[in-house]
Parts: sequence; structure tokens; C-alpha cells
Amino acid sequence: MRLERAVPVLQVADVGRSLAWYARAFGLESAPFPKDPPHAFAILRRDDAEMMLQAGASARSDDAKQSSDAKRSGDAKEEGWTGSKSSILTATASA
Repeated sequence: MRLERAVPVLQVADVGRSLAWYARAFGLESAPFPKDPPHAFAILRRDDAEMMLQAGASARSDDAKQSSDAKRSGDAKEEGWTGSKSSILTATASA
């Protein structure tokens, strides 16, 4: 059996906010579902790459909640993400 490709599906707390970040950071085109917010799912594409975002529970524990200012910010570092356009993004562990 030959596999042609794999498409990651990431569970995120806010699909609209996450798709906006990935579109801005990596130049991905998005197709959210439903079309109008709040979105439950989105497909993001660029060239031959594709990923999906699905609404799910927040991965953060109550002990690691951010301040309201950080929640409103679009800064990836405040979101707990590190990486570059040429690497796979990884979530940093909160202490």
C-alpha cells in the first residue's frame, strides 16, 4: 500500500482566530465552515500543503490561563507557540 499524503487536523479553541493566524503567518488560504462565524472547522491550503482546524476544548489548564490582554493579542508567542515558516510549529509547555 502506498500513502500519497497525510493531512493534519488540529483541535483549537477558536477556529476563526487560529485560521487568521495561520493565514497571516504562512500565507495559507482558508475555507471555514460554516462560512460565517463562529466557525467549527476550516481547511487551510497553500501550494500542495493542506491542514485542517477543528473546534475543540482548549488545551490549556486552568492553572495556565492567560491574562485578558494576552488573550486578545494576536502575537504567537503570547499564544504559547514557537517556530518559523520553515519549521513545524510546536506548543510550548506552560509551567
